Amino acid sequence: MMVVNFLRILLWESLQNVGPIVGFMYATYQWMKAHKVISVMIVVLSMIVGSVAIQALEPLIYQEPVAFIWNVDLLLNAVVFTILGLLGVIYLDTQKDAKWDILISFICGAIVTASQALVSPYSALGIAAHGLSMSVSAYVFLRSARWAIENPKDEAVLGRAFLINIIGSAIIVVIDYGYLII
Repeated sequence: MMVVNFLRILLWESLQNVGPIVGFMYATYQWMKAHKVISVMIVVLSMIVGSVAIQALEPLIYQEPVAFIWNVDLLLNAVVFTILGLLGVIYLDTQKDAKWDILISFICGAIVTASQALVSPYSALGIAAHGLSMSVSAYVFLRSARWAIENPKDEAVLGRAFLINIIGSAIIVVIDYGYLII
């Protein structure tokens, strides 16, 4: 039953994350190819898609009925994810050395967690777990984006991004939703 719960939650979590993760990695790749306008458009669109997906699919993680609502959670996620995505692309372009990736990932995780906790309060343990999962997954995404942009073929970048989506989503599932798996 634990494996089934893990896979069920992973399905919904990875569908929520596929837009932002694949979008971020592909936008970073396009930015490095000097397609900056395309990159910005990809970040904005993918982060909005991800925010809508979170709003629509999050109830399925808890096995609740889907009740999509346009609300402040969705808007806040879209704005925060877009800003962090654009800053992340610029960071990867300007900071070729990965020495700051851990700190940047922690800051991103803290910003996402704080913004989400403002509109959907968590318990103290929930905030700590969410902050950890957001920080660890942000690190995985930054390191993976560095890895993905080294390959000049679009297909390879996109393929790697889908793989990283599954890995990053699995990290989030274990840390954020471990109590639902057991």
